[in-house]
Amino acid sequence: MAAVKSSDRVIERGASTQRFRLLREVAASPSGLAGLTLIGLVILVAVLAPLIAPYNPNEQFKGAQLAPAFSPGHWLGTDELSRDILSRVIYGTRVSLLVGFASVTAGATIGILLGLVSGMAGKITDTLLMRACDLILAYPGILLGIIAIVVPPLATLAVTLVLGWLFLISGIAGLVTTFWMRSAPGFWWALLSAVLGIVAGVVLLGWPVSGAVSLTLVLISFFIIEGVVSIMYALQHRAELSGGWPWMLVSGIVDLVLAAMILMGLPGTAAWAIGLLVGINMLFGGVAMTAMAIQARGGKAA
Repeated sequence: MAAVKSSDRVIERGASTQRFRLLREVAASPSGLAGLTLIGLVILVAVLAPLIAPYNPNEQFKGAQLAPAFSPGHWLGTDELSRDILSRVIYGTRVSLLVGFASVTAGATIGILLGLVSGMAGKITDTLLMRACDLILAYPGILLGIIAIVVPPLATLAVTLVLGWLFLISGIAGLVTTFWMRSAPGFWWALLSAVLGIVAGVVLLGWPVSGAVSLTLVLISFFIIEGVVSIMYALQHRAELSGGWPWMLVSGIVDLVLAAMILMGLPGTAAWAIGLLVGINMLFGGVAMTAMAIQARGGKAA
């Protein structure tokens, strides 16, 4: 009995040592330390939200509807219902942490249950569950692309929110870095870039519908520029491209037609254009990657 308890203590001590070693390795890495710091800041903001938020997130201010950023009393402005955006972003960290914790917990619970069923039910069930999990892990781009094509408005909203968070996080990181290295040349340009990133992120997160329209206008501009450049390149380099220049010419014309179709359908097309194109891109990208993997595997087998 004493030997068993001693063995348990050794195992627990080894597991604890391994956890501390992993934590030290993460903290020693600049990217790992940055990630830990960011997570710590988010948790701190969520815990101290009632103390650091200037207002109640649901409080409405008469006459302050859609106030711009840096308005008196509202650093990030107000939304359509005259609520302070900064307060809502601060309190929103609680929802983000709750969703993240719930999703990880749900995933771990489902994984444990599937593992138990797989181990207890036998070989056939185990094989079926493993192949289903392999399918989900191997073809995420294809599955997400199909979902985005089937429900493009949802995909458009998701893309808008993801870009909003990317702009906001990169802007905050840029702002901190800019003030940290304020003696370096180009301080004001770096400060302007960081502020623009924060403002763009807040706009996309605070008004995702308007943000989707803005992103659709950017998409239209991209199609127009790419179409014009493709047509000009095809016409100017017909001799060098030989038989390939008509395809490039057609590609440029298709870009211009797509731009015109999306532009003429605004604002309705903003609800599906980005989501549909992202879905098509993910679907064909996933198929291409799968085909390359199958080809590489066949080459190794040969």
